[in-house]
Amino acid sequence: MSRVHQTLSEQMRMSDIEIGRRKELLGFTQADVDALTRCKGFVGTQVDEVVRRFYEEQTSIEEVALTVGDADTLRRLRNVQKRYVIDLFEGYYDAAYVSNRLRIGLVHKRIGVEPKLYLSAVKTLKDILSDTISNGFQDKEAVPAILQALERWLYFDTTLVFDTFIRSLLSEVELAKSRVESYAQSLEEKLAERTRQLEELSRRDGLTKLYNVRSLRELLRRDLLQAERNSQPFSLVYLDVDQFKSINDNLGHHKGDEILGESGTFSWPFPAKWTSPAVTGAMSSASGRPAQPWKGRKSTAGG
Repeated sequence: MSRVHQTLSEQMRMSDIEIGRRKELLGFTQADVDALTRCKGFVGTQVDEVVRRFYEEQTSIEEVALTVGDADTLRRLRNVQKRYVIDLFEGYYDAAYVSNRLRIGLVHKRIGVEPKLYLSAVKTLKDILSDTISNGFQDKEAVPAILQALERWLYFDTTLVFDTFIRSLLSEVELAKSRVESYAQSLEEKLAERTRQLEELSRRDGLTKLYNVRSLRELLRRDLLQAERNSQPFSLVYLDVDQFKSINDNLGHHKGDEILGESGTFSWPFPAKWTSPAVTGAMSSASGRPAQPWKGRKSTAGG
């Protein structure tokens, strides 16, 4: 099935079982869910300040500031980050949440956010949230459990983002490999065609386009052996251009070349598959390959 017909979660095989297994590996339990949701209301009152502090620190990093680019983009990012901070404490850590985080990771890769910058951002957010909860949440006894749950879930989110980074890089490698293989195949085909053309040119006379003497010998050897093996008759016909030297001497070599060129278009009175026209110099000839009988006998003609 084409990727465009699959969700990102389906492409990455992020099933409910896989999500549960990842939570298990990080030790994220229902107790962690309860700890985070206990802090939901408080975080909601602090989210604007958390996001303000977060982007104040992030945009002080030159690479991040260049990636953000302008005030409108920063405003959109602030809104997205507010939603993310709230979601961290909502308690709904299901397939829909995971799918959203995978898309966020893919966006980070597409806009060129390096892993080191992403990890730095995660640490910054964790530090700000930890500071905010430690100093502002009234139930101090619950704070350690909340911070531990937050750390585990941020680890979970980070693994999702890095999965999309790795998947995207592998896709790029596969695409580059496919393009290289396609290009190599194209070169091989062009080389094979060029080799065939050069081989054909080496067998032809440049002026008449008929087979040259070397090719004539090969054709004669082949056709004679075939005729002998099959006990078939074999014919060799020569066509001589009369007074050719006189033409060259009196009318010039250009006229002689013209006549030779026209001789290459001579219509043999035999089926083409029975003949192999060739040129031997001032006189052209053809070796024939025995084939179907013509008027009661096999013939090979040339001139």
